[in-house]
Amino acid sequence: MKIDLTLSSLSIETLDRIRAEIEKTRGWLAFLAIVSLASALFSIVRLFIRPQSSILDVLVELALSVLSIVLAVFLFQASLKGKRYAKSGKAEELTAYHGKLKTYFTLTGLLIIGALVLSLITGFAGMFVPDRPRTLHSLNYHCLQDSQEGQARLISPSLGE
Repeated sequence: MKIDLTLSSLSIETLDRIRAEIEKTRGWLAFLAIVSLASALFSIVRLFIRPQSSILDVLVELALSVLSIVLAVFLFQASLKGKRYAKSGKAEELTAYHGKLKTYFTLTGLLIIGALVLSLITGFAGMFVPDRPRTLHSLNYHCLQDSQEGQARLISPSLGE
């Protein structure tokens, strides 16, 4: 059942409070958008500075940066719509403001769900992959048995005893 509630059925006092709260909130939305955008751009620049990265690392970092930029755009658009509503009080601006926030939170929620599913899949898959032996020998250390005390000593080939 859908209820049709228009802004005209709300009191002037309620509408003024909504406008005041949106005016306060929109500054934080713009701040988060700018920080998110700067972080994504920094990540992209860092890709070109680190030449030793594998192609998979570059693609994942690029995809995450693009998603961060898209989310930042929705936050910034919501901030602008909030500013317009706070000035005009028009119902269309309030609806547009809420629509941008809804899209931002929907995408963020979907990304979080996707990350959780991916971590569960890789966690369960990791349970069935046999462990590679991680020995001290693989770190270029040798273990010698001390016959008198029955204790092992570590000797690095590069440092001696």
